Amino acid sequence: DFRRFAQDYAARHAHLLRPGLLQHLLEAQADGTTVIVITASPVEWVKWFVPQFTVLGTALEFDEKGFTGRLASPNCYGKEKVSRLTRLMPELTTQRDAFHITAYGDSRGDREMLAFADEAHVVRKNDWMSLMQTR
Repeated sequence: DFRRFAQDYAARHAHLLRPGLLQHLLEAQADGTTVIVITASPVEWVKWFVPQFTVLGTALEFDEKGFTGRLASPNCYGKEKVSRLTRLMPELTTQRDAFHITAYGDSRGDREMLAFADEAHVVRKNDWMSLMQTR
């Protein structure tokens, strides 16, 4: 039921995404860039908004009755975002110079990821085109 609700919600509310940023990420992916969305929001929810990308996020706990109301993972916020990325790609810890990471963030929870990136952009609310270079 939750999966069906999340799919339907994402389909009806695609307008919540920043279309300019989404298009930018799709173009980067088409050019061969690996695009990973890292969010504090529930991954079970966000993955339906951006099914074309890998999504790392906070996992919800489910049992045989459905959603328990608890988290199944630490909240993917702050330094946890960098931890998730390096668990997905351990080579980032041993061969960091071999990668160029561009990060986009819009909240306090993105600071550590922005600091970890080679190229960091703060995305202003409701206007992704107003990027502010932070590093």
